[in-house]
Amino acid sequence: MREQAGIAYPGEDLPDDWAIADVDVENWPDATCFNGYLLPKGEAVIVVPLEPNRMRVIANDPDALAQLPVAMKVTNIRRAGVFKISVRQAERYQKGKVFLAGDAAHCHSPVGGRGMNLGIADAVDLAGRFADGGLDGYHTARHTAGRDVLRLSETGRKALMSRNPLVRGALKTALRLNSAIGPLSRRAAKAILNL
Repeated sequence: MREQAGIAYPGEDLPDDWAIADVDVENWPDATCFNGYLLPKGEAVIVVPLEPNRMRVIANDPDALAQLPVAMKVTNIRRAGVFKISVRQAERYQKGKVFLAGDAAHCHSPVGGRGMNLGIADAVDLAGRFADGGLDGYHTARHTAGRDVLRLSETGRKALMSRNPLVRGALKTALRLNSAIGPLSRRAAKAILNL
């Protein structure tokens, strides 16, 4: 639809393969916390709790589970796959009677965990405007929100994948401080979720 409407979708396709695995596990410590592992050469693995005994493992490598540097007792692999990342944003979220939302309007890395929420926020905003009878302002509001999320996501992705020891050291220090200081951790989570 975006192409048929002639709306440009500038950006880039990143060359690396990423992987995701949703797994059932036994006895995983920190079953309610995100766990991040910064590996040598710009590699990273993130473990996201989905349920008490279900985790999502994401890595910038074609095999997320193989990259995990700690033992994980996997009892079932619900899904696993390899994906590429594109970083793009539509130049316009509206052209005539065509409105873009979600992945049709923007795509970015999973760093920051904002992809689905950003698309839902697009849909809620657009639905509210339809209900109120005025569609003006949709592009400006949602394009700005999309731009901000892409900027945050790309900053995080580049830091995670950096091979610069100073950047990686600073990131590790920031993550340790964030996790050790409760109010700081809550403030960071709120900042990310309220984008």
